[in-house]
Amino acid sequence: MIDGHVFSENMSPVRACDDRVERNTCTACGQPGCGGDFYVVRRLGDKILWIYEELFDSEKSWSFENLPQSFVFDGAAYEKLLDSGRVASLPELTTDEMLTFIVRYLPPSSCALYVCPESIDDSLGSGLLESTRLAFAGRQDGIARISDPPSQFVEITIGLDLLGFPECRWVVGSNKGQTCVMFLAYPNLPCWISWDDVASTFGALCES
Repeated sequence: MIDGHVFSENMSPVRACDDRVERNTCTACGQPGCGGDFYVVRRLGDKILWIYEELFDSEKSWSFENLPQSFVFDGAAYEKLLDSGRVASLPELTTDEMLTFIVRYLPPSSCALYVCPESIDDSLGSGLLESTRLAFAGRQDGIARISDPPSQFVEITIGLDLLGFPECRWVVGSNKGQTCVMFLAYPNLPCWISWDDVASTFGALCES
C-alpha cells in the first residue's frame, strides 16, 4: 500500500538483477514504469548502489539541498533478500559515473562548520571542501579505483550546517606511495580512488 492506494496486483517485485528500479509509483494506476522516475542500479565491489538516474544528466543542474537520496547495500545481503537473479549481472559503476556522483554530492564550502582533525589554517573545513570540489570539477581524465586498501590512513570529518548537522566522513591513505581517498559520507562512495593530482589536495594529511 502506498499513500492509501493498493497496488499489489499491478506492481512488479524488484529482482537482484534489475539494473533499473522505479523511484515513484503513479498513484492513478500503479502500473510499473508509469511513475517515470528511476534509480539506476550499479555494482561497486561488494556493494550495490541505487542512484537517481537523472543525476547522470549533465545538462540538468541540481541544488545541493534538493539532491535525491542515494542508497548503498551489501551485495550478498541484497541478493539473498531479493532472491531473484544475481547481482553479478549488474553493470559496474564506471569511473565517469563515479566522478559525476562525487561532484553532485560534495557539499558546498559554505556548509562547513568544523573539521577534525583540527586545522589552524582551515578551522571550519571550508577550504578543504572547496579544494576537493576544484579537484573534481571539470575533470576530463576521470579517476582510478584502487583495489588494495592502504595499510595506514586518517579519517577526516567535516561538520555540515544542514538539517540534523551531518558530517562528511572521508578516509585518506597512502598505497605504495600513492595517495588515495574513500568517501564514506557526503558523498557516499565506498571504494578507494585516486587521480593524477590527488596529492595536491590530500597528500599532506597522509604525512601528518
